Amino acid sequence: ALGKREATSGVKFLQELFKVPLTSNSLAAGAMGFGRSGALKLIERFTALEILKPLDENVKYGKSYAYADYINIFKD
Repeated sequence: ALGKREATSGVKFLQELFKVPLTSNSLAAGAMGFGRSGALKLIERFTALEILKPLDENVKYGKSYAYADYINIFKD
């Protein structure tokens, strides 16, 4: 379960993903007004929930993520 603050941040981040369904740690930090560690925590939570998927598993730094389910709506 998410705490109130996490839930509020999660909803805001999800709204950002609807605008731009590709993100990275630095993009998330800028969009959310978080530091890099806060943005990484949010990305990790969304990845664990399978909302975000890494574009390249082999990249260690500067990894990009996609809101794949949302992007796939437009492919059909």
